[in-house]
Amino acid sequence: LTLPAEGVSLSEKLACTKALVRAGASIDQLNTVRKHLSALKGGRLAAAAYPAQVVSLLLSDVVGDPLTVIASGPTVADPSSYAEALDIIAALSPSSLPPAVLLHLQRGANREEGVGETPKEGEERLQRSSTVV
Repeated sequence: LTLPAEGVSLSEKLACTKALVRAGASIDQLNTVRKHLSALKGGRLAAAAYPAQVVSLLLSDVVGDPLTVIASGPTVADPSSYAEALDIIAALSPSSLPPAVLLHLQRGANREEGVGETPKEGEERLQRSSTVV
C-alpha cells in the first residue's frame, strides 16, 4: 500500500520516512505522518471502495492488535490529523524533507480543497468496512 497522496511522489514519501527515522521518530509518529502522505492508508482504502463492502483479514505482529496501526489502518477510521503530522515534524526537526511533503501536509492542515483529512470514526464511507484479526 505505497500509493502516495496526489502531489507527492513515492521517492519523496520515502525520503520523508528516512528523514523522520534519522531524527528519532517513534513508529506511532512515523505512521501519523505516513497516513497523511498516502492515498490509501488511514482509512482511505475503505473510503475509496465505498459503497462496496470491504472485509479486511489481518495477520498482526503488533502488540495489542490496534487496527489503526496494522498496515497503517487502510480500512479503519484514523484518529490522527494533518496538524498532528506537522507537529511531529516541528518537534523532530528532520533534515532535508522534500518541499512537496511539507506543502501537502500544510495544505491538509489548512483544509484546502482537494486535500481531505483521513476518514474519521462514524463516517459513512467506513460503514461497510469490517475487520477480522
